[in-house]
Amino acid sequence: MSVGIVGAGQLGRMLALAGYPLGIRCLFLDRSAETPAGQVAETLVGELDDSGLLRELATRSSVLSFDWENVSVSALRTALTA
Repeated sequence: MSVGIVGAGQLGRMLALAGYPLGIRCLFLDRSAETPAGQVAETLVGELDDSGLLRELATRSSVLSFDWENVSVSALRTALTA
């Protein structure tokens, strides 16, 4: 199973590390590869409201979650319905 996570901070890092023993792999989307979660899992680098990157994250993941509370709902709708 893969979990796509918008944002790649400390919470994301903890999610990825907790998921590894369970066979869960995480893929992150963040503005920078130099993040806490980016040290332990693959990160797509770009703006968090980039519909193309959100679409890629969704396509490559079984489920989506969030490490960042200010996710653009309109960008998510656009990416997930396109």
